[in-house]
Amino acid sequence: MKENNYNSTAAIDPFQYSIWYSATHKKVALSLSTILASFIGISFYLAALNESGAVKNETMVKGKNGDVSIESKPSAAGEESKELIAPTSVNKAKLWHVDPHLEKLVDKQIKIWQMSVSGKTGKGPIDSISNWISKVSVYREYIADSADRYAIDENFLTALLAWESRGNPKAKSLKAARGFGQFMKVTASEKGLIVNDVIDERLDPSKSIYAAASYMRDAANKYKGYRFLLTAYYNYGPGNVRKSIKRFGLNKSLFYKLPKETKMHYINIFAIKKLLDNSEEYNFSYRLRPSFMSIVKNSRAYVIKKGEDLSTIAERNNLDVKMILFKNPKILNIEGVKQGTLIHI
Repeated sequence: MKENNYNSTAAIDPFQYSIWYSATHKKVALSLSTILASFIGISFYLAALNESGAVKNETMVKGKNGDVSIESKPSAAGEESKELIAPTSVNKAKLWHVDPHLEKLVDKQIKIWQMSVSGKTGKGPIDSISNWISKVSVYREYIADSADRYAIDENFLTALLAWESRGNPKAKSLKAARGFGQFMKVTASEKGLIVNDVIDERLDPSKSIYAAASYMRDAANKYKGYRFLLTAYYNYGPGNVRKSIKRFGLNKSLFYKLPKETKMHYINIFAIKKLLDNSEEYNFSYRLRPSFMSIVKNSRAYVIKKGEDLSTIAERNNLDVKMILFKNPKILNIEGVKQGTLIHI
């Protein structure tokens, strides 16, 4: 069963909080009823700033007024792409849009994000989300292909992965869920991913992204008429969803009977998707990074031979061990990689 990865303390709960924020130099005025909301919103942003993987020389993706400029030049591996893009919506089937009776909650969450800005940095949750999407964009070919394969809205899948992992393909939750899809070992195995002490394919975006898309397709096949149950299936687990339906019935009001964390999971994902779908309206932008495929396009499959380790392979092929690990994110234990293991060099 898929268990939730992160708790929702990073999000501001539209069920309970309203917020106003003003700052003059170092003075911050907050009403007592909104102190918690502001603290959480700022924590949400600061947590993302501490994440690793930032790339220098990034170029903003602008969506305001539909103006998109392009400044391109060849990029070395690991350097920031100069190509500018604006988020677009694809596969706009009703299935992947917010439930009409819940859209106000999603809109309210976006407004809260917009208002939760640090007086010192001038940044807030929207900036964090932009950073997550930027990191996820490295694997955009996998996202586009898996979305097409499983008939899922591409922006929805992007939003799901960004929220689940905070843009970190090696993210690990307190419950031991890992990777972009934040799968537990059991669920990962059910989706055909290899997980052991040496190899963990949950950390390989080329595997975990497809697994996440497949998992969402499973949910869509079961609960087409209730979109909030799609994310509940992912966050709360299929077993718990079935129990909730049995207890409360399958209807629109079931959403309000779900755990708070599961409700917020839905609201946050569809709020991110709405930012992507309507980038001009919200003036939402993100940095496009070099794609993983473009960096590893000249790689080749290699089967480790007897007596070889990654250092030996790197030396014989004039490579860097760090680059081999980058190309093979599934490797957990360098020393444990055995003869016969298939890698890319």
